[in-house]
Amino acid sequence: MTPTLVHPRIAIVATGGTIAGLTVTAGSTTDYRAGVLGADSLVASAPGIDELADIRVESLAQLDSKDMSHALWLALTARVADLLARPEIDGVVVTHGTDTLEETAWWLALTVASPKPVVLTGAMRAADALSPDGPLNLYEAVAVAASPAARGRGVLVAFAGRIHAAARVAKVSASAVDAFGSGDAGIEGVVRGATVEFVRAAEGGGAGDDAGVGSAAPRHYDMHGLTADALPYVEIVTSHAGASGAVISALVAAGVEGVVIAGTGNGSVHGEIEAALAGPVADGLRVMLASRIGGGAVLRNGLPPGWTSAGALSAVKARISLMLEIACGD
Repeated sequence: MTPTLVHPRIAIVATGGTIAGLTVTAGSTTDYRAGVLGADSLVASAPGIDELADIRVESLAQLDSKDMSHALWLALTARVADLLARPEIDGVVVTHGTDTLEETAWWLALTVASPKPVVLTGAMRAADALSPDGPLNLYEAVAVAASPAARGRGVLVAFAGRIHAAARVAKVSASAVDAFGSGDAGIEGVVRGATVEFVRAAEGGGAGDDAGVGSAAPRHYDMHGLTADALPYVEIVTSHAGASGAVISALVAAGVEGVVIAGTGNGSVHGEIEAALAGPVADGLRVMLASRIGGGAVLRNGLPPGWTSAGALSAVKARISLMLEIACGD
């Protein structure tokens, strides 16, 4: 008697984005409305996806990811964590707009603790474009989530045939179909249709000791009972030629609780900004230093008193880390 094959069971949670968008002007790759289609339509556009896994689908939101909110992040964490806690679910795929996909990936990496795979994907072209990339990206994201080798790797991004870790992934092109990269550290693996190959060993959480370059798993923050209103006010300030400390004064007056500085080079900061921060830091303002370069890590030595390093995290991901550190009393 031939044994019955048991497929992995993958939940797809849709949040909108270009992958669910429809064009306004025929033939255009830029004139479209994001987040129009629901999860069922996305799955229907990817023939053969049900041969990879037993699929269940749901739509959590239908928005353009430029408008991603803290409230939706919290709802997504709660939903993904609930799905992963169920024995009948082996992994979760989240469809997402590309504009803030890397931020949501890092948020989930810090707020969802499970050995089961969580894989984000999206598209650069609308669902009804002349040559949409969403169906293949979704198909391959399910293949990654269904792969036993994806377990224990934390949150991943599958896009245009490449697999990225949440700590490293960044959008590197405003228009190319292969829009994401992983910087100097490189990708986690490749996916070609149903074939998934990882090129590096699992790191226990998809991030590293130096915020994306080492081998330790990231800390996971407990979001139970936390509301969007309770998340601290954290902003990003970019250092540049001719920078003024006035923006720091304005943020402090507005009640900012944390500031991420996107410094030049290896985290160097204009003297006007550094001087403006001295008093607020002494009064308890939290400051994390990142680089605006997009490659390499900010070193920990030589930082002003009270500042911390973002390591290899980008400024937008450092903001998430600092926000959660403040919220959870770290």
